[in-house]
Amino acid sequence: MSIAKRKVLLTLAVINFIVGVICVSYGVTMYADMGSNNQLIVGEIYMNYTEGQELIIQNATPRSSYDSNNYFEFNIQGKNTNTLYDINYELILVRGTVPSGSLEANRIADNFLKFRLTEQKDNNSEVVVFDNRSYSDLSSGQEIHTDEISKNQLTETVHRYKLYFWIDNSLLIGKQGIPNIDYTEEEWALAFASIRVNVSGNFDTQ
Repeated sequence: MSIAKRKVLLTLAVINFIVGVICVSYGVTMYADMGSNNQLIVGEIYMNYTEGQELIIQNATPRSSYDSNNYFEFNIQGKNTNTLYDINYELILVRGTVPSGSLEANRIADNFLKFRLTEQKDNNSEVVVFDNRSYSDLSSGQEIHTDEISKNQLTETVHRYKLYFWIDNSLLIGKQGIPNIDYTEEEWALAFASIRVNVSGNFDTQ
């Protein structure tokens, strides 16, 4: 498959993912235990992100760095009506599903998957949270970022993120019988990577 065709497949996968994210949103209401004063602590987080949507890469060309045109966006949007405690949340990378026609054995090794996470600020600047990190060297549970919606945040606030995802060019592809390669050309034709971002949150009651 030509490089141009591979780029088209990757771009279409990203576009399909972005469309899915934009079209659906859901809300999560978070509760902490009632304290000794019988006060129920309540806060709200609204997430414009859909669990189950994912980014799939197949037949991609390994790269030395990220492609600025290939990313997906998601938002953490909400407010915290509580006056005592912040709401902490985590962004967690998890493996996605196996595409039709592939097997789990065809999944690209974690150490070849590279990521760049940025956050969009209100002045339209893009702040790099981390760059050129592999899936295998992220922290326990593949947590990629933590942040908070501060206490007494009575008006909605939006945290905007972009996740760039590529295959590192340290991966070696060659013909059958060539030593010290990671994938033969036949194996690479079946190889894939799929990633999803999950969001979890809790009150900081310490």
